[in-house]
Amino acid sequence: MNISVHIENFKQEMKRRNYAQNSIDNYVSCLNVFFSQSKSDHPKNIHEKEIKDFLCKKEIVNTQRNYHSAIKKYFDVILGQKDKFKYIPYARKEQKLPIVLSVEEVQKMFSVCENTKHKVILALLYSCGLRVSELINLKWQHIDRSRMIINII
Repeated sequence: MNISVHIENFKQEMKRRNYAQNSIDNYVSCLNVFFSQSKSDHPKNIHEKEIKDFLCKKEIVNTQRNYHSAIKKYFDVILGQKDKFKYIPYARKEQKLPIVLSVEEVQKMFSVCENTKHKVILALLYSCGLRVSELINLKWQHIDRSRMIINII
């Protein structure tokens, strides 16, 4: 099977649909692995069982879900075979509990930190419950100092 032609068609269609370059790269990477392990001579001839067998080999749930999304998108967009995934559901997401730090651990974290800027970063993250991406995108104008409010955008 000539993988490069199928992958290139998929890339062009994803660009036309204005997908992010990272999404395209992830999909293409997954498809390269899938097609290289496929025994079929053409993607249209790949059966549901082969897809399921391939996905079952992926032990990490998020990895399996990534491959599932890429393969499903290819069959839907390029081959128009959306029904091929009718009986292939996504793997259930893992339910992870957050790690909660004790008061002593938080105090130790602040006492070890000597740089004032780093202490402010840690304090904002911890006290406001911010994600790292929210903190990185925080601007001076997002802070309402008169009302002591931080607007997360």
